Amino acid sequence: MTVRITEDEFDLISDVSMKLGISKSDTIIQAVEELAQRLEE
Repeated sequence: MTVRITEDEFDLISDVSMKLGISKSDTIIQAVEELAQRLEE
């Protein structure tokens, strides 16, 4: 699957990934899972 993002969005994902020590893909998946959890509350 391909997702188009801006350079600024890519930089944000990269920064968060580096801080968490996980891949960019895992960062995106974790963020979506946390958002889904909040919607269930």
